[in-house]
Amino acid sequence: MMNNSVFHAELTYQVTMLYVKALLSRGLLSIEQCRDFQEQMQTLYSPLFSKYMDETLDK
Repeated sequence: MMNNSVFHAELTYQVTMLYVKALLSRGLLSIEQCRDFQEQMQTLYSPLFSKYMDETLDK
């Protein structure tokens, strides 16, 4: 069962990466910057489900 802190971390990671993908699509960030940031966010939030989802930044 998922507790509140795990849910909050997952949700925060997902929302953060949505913003990053938007910045990438507008050309405000490079793919390399996005990947580096994604790695940092994975370390910070340790998302449970996101690692099993297709999160290709350059889609």
